[in-house]
Amino acid sequence: MRLVTQQRALALTDRTSSRLASLQTLRSQIEHSGNLSPAAFKNQAEILLAFFPEIESIEWAPKIKSGSLDSFERRLQQTQAKTTQLTLSDSESSGIAFHLPIEYQHRHKHLPLQHPPGFDLIREAQWRDAIRSAIDRNMITSTRRYLAFAEDHPTDLIRLFLPVFQADTSQNQLRGLLSLELNVKRFIEQATQSNLAQAVPFEVYDNEDHNKIPLYHWPPAEIFSGLDSPLEHKTVVLPFADHEWTLVNVATPAFIQKYQNRLPIWLFVASLLCTIAVYVIVRITQSLAERLHEESNDRCWQLEQSNKALSNKMIEKGTFENALRESQDRLHDFIRISDDYFWELDTNHHFTYVSKQIVQFTGFPPTAMIGSSFLDMLHEEDSNSFRQALEKAIPKKRKIAIELRCKGHHNHWRWEKINVRPMFSTEGHCIGFRGISQDITDTKDELELLPETEPLLANESYGSAQQAINSVADQITSDRRFAQKLENFIHRHKATLDKTREAFFREALPEVAHELAALHEDAAEIGADKISELAGELKESHYKQAHREEQERLIEQLESHLEPMMDNINQSLHRQNPGSAGQKQA
Repeated sequence: MRLVTQQRALALTDRTSSRLASLQTLRSQIEHSGNLSPAAFKNQAEILLAFFPEIESIEWAPKIKSGSLDSFERRLQQTQAKTTQLTLSDSESSGIAFHLPIEYQHRHKHLPLQHPPGFDLIREAQWRDAIRSAIDRNMITSTRRYLAFAEDHPTDLIRLFLPVFQADTSQNQLRGLLSLELNVKRFIEQATQSNLAQAVPFEVYDNEDHNKIPLYHWPPAEIFSGLDSPLEHKTVVLPFADHEWTLVNVATPAFIQKYQNRLPIWLFVASLLCTIAVYVIVRITQSLAERLHEESNDRCWQLEQSNKALSNKMIEKGTFENALRESQDRLHDFIRISDDYFWELDTNHHFTYVSKQIVQFTGFPPTAMIGSSFLDMLHEEDSNSFRQALEKAIPKKRKIAIELRCKGHHNHWRWEKINVRPMFSTEGHCIGFRGISQDITDTKDELELLPETEPLLANESYGSAQQAINSVADQITSDRRFAQKLENFIHRHKATLDKTREAFFREALPEVAHELAALHEDAAEIGADKISELAGELKESHYKQAHREEQERLIEQLESHLEPMMDNINQSLHRQNPGSAGQKQA
């Protein structure tokens, strides 16, 4: 009998702890949920009702300000509410009062209400004391047992109260009250049903109930008052919220007479079954409590992350919009204050866009130029040159600079310096051209007026381009080994620049690392230090993870130095040995 008593006490204690933990979890969810909607409360309450059949009802009573109690009661009578919920107020006339309007989750929805809307629970002395004790001590408090009638069947019930405070304040500011109604018989039977096979009679008492009437007794047919019984009995005191229950297992004469011969076997079987049942119940209860806690934490975390993500997106959107607006304003200002005019052409060289400064050059407004051919504005000798320059720029995907003669006011020819770059679609197809035109007529006129004897210097060391060619040719004549180096340089690197451009467009610069390294060494041998330096930097740019803009800049600089030098070397070699140079070029 002692083993059965311990097993029953452990089962009741575990079941009590799990129900109180569920109520605490529900309070935590309400404290961190802000304004709890009826639908959200209903979802949480239905979970507890589904898992715990002994719970008859779950109620959430938010606090009502003292000044709005009268208006709340009038509105309640006007709406004639048919569902119930305890609602807390702090009326000075009645202390802590509770009323019955909206969010109430009951297991038996077809049963009539026990109290009409507006019933003042403070009139129940045991409830008033339990409510005040729960708020003062900030803990779960329990009422004593009371009877409720549903369909003419009395039911023993116990009500639990738990205060809910504001989670985001340092002071304990009351937010509302949670209430849970337990079916006493079903609660105790669910905990001890695995031990009923032992056939050991037992009773459960509430120590706060001084009339010594048991909360529950088994077998149901007899009450044997185990607290005062002279028979052999085992007593265990169990905690229940702020109360204490006493479990009494009594060896009645009928039990002794019926089971005295088989008692050891029954005890062994009962202990085994009870151990298994307790283990299963404990595991299920722990898993349910952990699941509820994890779901609550996950939902709170997801909500916080969603709020942060939304806030970041709004900030990013505002930042991007401001940056785009500033860039557009800056571009418009540049276009407005510039003396040059900007334009865009399609693949057939027709205007698709032109800035308003074109009026100063042609005398026609931008709208009149849209759709017209840019080639029609050019001098007949320059038109083909411009077309060929555009065709060469497309595969290289780079800008070109050219000086052309364009038709201006009164059919007068003007010199324009044009910088143009092809435009490409996302698939890599050429869709047109974008360029800037600058009037250089005055500069051209000034150059034509310079005296013929004024020297035109190409750079500081060689003078004009022809002087550079003559200087290289003289060095070739005096040093045949130098001439051989130049011939080898021309032979080895005549395609290096094209391979480098192609690899850059395919984002595969490491493929030409060997050619760039050879160019770096060969250029140093013939004294082309700048070309050697650029080739070395371009080779190392991939390993240093340089931006593509930096790599493109290095390629353009290498091209501006290498191509003129190759032309000068070819002309110098041809001048010294026309037949040999021609054969090598062939």
